Amino acid sequence: MKPEFIRTLSFRSRIVAAHDPDQPEWDVALWRSAENICQLGDDSRCDDSEGLYYGSADDPLTWFCPRHFYEMHSGPNRGYTLVDEPSGDRGDAPPPAPPRPRTDGSGVEALAAEALDAFWEVVARHFPRATTGDLSPERTLAMEQATEDAIGEWVTNNVLPRTSHADAE
Repeated sequence: MKPEFIRTLSFRSRIVAAHDPDQPEWDVALWRSAENICQLGDDSRCDDSEGLYYGSADDPLTWFCPRHFYEMHSGPNRGYTLVDEPSGDRGDAPPPAPPRPRTDGSGVEALAAEALDAFWEVVARHFPRATTGDLSPERTLAMEQATEDAIGEWVTNNVLPRTSHADAE
């Protein structure tokens, strides 16, 4: 079974090499698969409970379960680090957020993205000492889906015309 591409995330993976900014970077993408496709699955036990895997949109052949991806990037023997800015953009301004794919043309995804951006601005304002906006991909996807569902329900209940029993007769 072929893994399903979900989205490219807003950070990149870079080889750890004495903080050399010229080391290659890769985009980090989230994939879904019903089968365990982790490249390190033979070495130790995988976290495949949600069927989510990390890989690269540029390399649709190499994937890692969350456990192994986190160990590769934050474990004691890490060989990689996560960076927010893409190669060549090392200024003080944060990189633009990656575009969110639109799947049904309804605009709900764009509205949800705008609503979540406003939500995180409020959260960040209340925690000014925070230096990053890290949230797991699983929680991010769940929040996006819940926001889209809430908008759809709100529109159905408050915007769309209601039909009464008299209208139906």
